[in-house]
Amino acid sequence: LDSYAVSQSVWGWASLTHSPDAQVLSMLEKRAFDFVPKLTSQALTNTIWGLARLGHVSDKATLDFAEEHVIKKINQFTSQNIANLLWSFGRVEHKPGRLFIKELEARS
Repeated sequence: LDSYAVSQSVWGWASLTHSPDAQVLSMLEKRAFDFVPKLTSQALTNTIWGLARLGHVSDKATLDFAEEHVIKKINQFTSQNIANLLWSFGRVEHKPGRLFIKELEARS
């Protein structure tokens, strides 16, 4: 699966509010985060939102890696993308790092 297909798969499962087998979800997560540098802002947001909506808690290192990508491309993220990311982080009880928060504050 390419980055778009993975992102859309996670988003689709979440939109159905039906979680696939844990093994499938973990495989999709791993595959998605292999693509993080190539994901568009929307695709990354959809992936993180989808995983959170399904109650899948990614490990801290994975979410920190996603944060780094967001920071590098912060100007490509819409306010809706940011809101969805913050909701997602809250849903899985992930506390964003100081640099991430600082970048969001600078955009406000």
